[in-house]
Amino acid sequence: MTARLTEDQATAIMLAAHAEPLEPYGSVGSPWRCRCLVCHQEISPRLANVKSGQGACVYCAGQRVNGTHAAEVMSAQGMEPAAPFPGSKKPWLCRCKICGRQSTPFYTTYEQGRGGCVWCAGNRVDPQEAAELMRSKGLTTLDPFVASHARWRCRCQSCGKEVTPCYSSVRAGQGGCVWCAGQAVDPDKAVADMRAAFLDPLEPFTATNLPWSCRCIRCHRVVSPRLDNVRQGRGGCVWCAGQRVDPEAVVAEMRLRNLEPLLPYPGARRRWQCRCTLCDHVVYPTWMTIQQGQGGCVWCAKQKVDPVDAAALMRRHDLEPLEPYTNSSNKWLCRCTKCHAEVRIRYNTVSAQHSGCRNCADMGFQWEAPGVVYLLQHSAYYVMKIGKTTTVAKTDRLALRLEDGWELVCPPWFVPTGSDAHDIEQQVLSYWRVGLGAPVALSKGDVPGGGYTETVSMLWADPEDTVALVQAGVGGLANRLTPAADDKDT
Repeated sequence: MTARLTEDQATAIMLAAHAEPLEPYGSVGSPWRCRCLVCHQEISPRLANVKSGQGACVYCAGQRVNGTHAAEVMSAQGMEPAAPFPGSKKPWLCRCKICGRQSTPFYTTYEQGRGGCVWCAGNRVDPQEAAELMRSKGLTTLDPFVASHARWRCRCQSCGKEVTPCYSSVRAGQGGCVWCAGQAVDPDKAVADMRAAFLDPLEPFTATNLPWSCRCIRCHRVVSPRLDNVRQGRGGCVWCAGQRVDPEAVVAEMRLRNLEPLLPYPGARRRWQCRCTLCDHVVYPTWMTIQQGQGGCVWCAKQKVDPVDAAALMRRHDLEPLEPYTNSSNKWLCRCTKCHAEVRIRYNTVSAQHSGCRNCADMGFQWEAPGVVYLLQHSAYYVMKIGKTTTVAKTDRLALRLEDGWELVCPPWFVPTGSDAHDIEQQVLSYWRVGLGAPVALSKGDVPGGGYTETVSMLWADPEDTVALVQAGVGGLANRLTPAADDKDT
């Protein structure tokens, strides 16, 4: 059995825990009235608890709040206590120093720094002030105020209709009367608007943004438009507007356009597998493009070419393809069956001009004949012109250029073939248009006989630089000849 502590021993333990006894020692389990040497509050700890290390002062441990200290905390945050401190977890009647209204906050909220007047923060509303605000917004209240977020029955002073706005919404500036704001719709007016759009409602009106089952007066189909869309002029019947179609009617229309559908109707914007009844090709038009008049078969419209048909066309023009067909705009390597020369020519060129090998053509630029490159300038326009010709050209257009006021910048250059002359001309044009960003200098009427697209202003391009570029191109050819003094232009 443990021996009882003496008065001196018990006092020494309490003093060590910063508690000064105010009465004689009783027992280890009895409350012992003391004064805290730290906060000077009167406390009643048990010696057994102090010996076990729990501490002596409940105020210093934060387990109890002093009323005076609590009042100081509340006052520092704008609240003046109007009743004795009831405890940290009980409502405490206080008065706001700013608005003067009373409220019952909890001390713990202010102790954590989250305090504030519920009136000043707008968390609580004075019914009289709420009614005054509603009146200022043109609303007469019909029921007592309940809460800021509750529906409040009122009458609009403008239209006289009964409405139920929330006080918080009106205070936030959202307006009070849904009728005056156009947010609510008279059912009779809604029905009238739908009938004006040739729609007969089949059910009562609910809301402007919800589908409304109606029957179209024109096509007699049942549709579900929204009143908002009808009022905005977007139409009501998707069938009459062409936004929805009868698949059977679409199939019949496709057959009238020589297209036999191979799959069910997929929709207006989706590709539809069909067979052209004229050329027997499988095509993939859309119903939308058919409606726009763009046609259905790309083969019959010459937008796509069958490689077999393309090769047959080339052979009809004495050209034997040497590589597979790619497309109509790419150059196609072929061999002329007349002169046996290899040429690269586009399918669409042969199809449009009805001609084949450029070397065997009776007219036009002779690509395999000896070629000539020349550079002209016009002092009145202050422009240059690059050109090409051959020694067998039938039209002496260079002489015509000179008669029109053009002058040679330097003597022309002989090159092995007209094709070489064309390549050098393209190098110069690429340098002018791409390298310098220079535009065409003259218009079609300024250059009789054509050739205006090969001109450039000398404000953009320097003649000496252009001559040097041509010299470099001519110098790169294996069989370069000396400059010629006279020639003919194409």
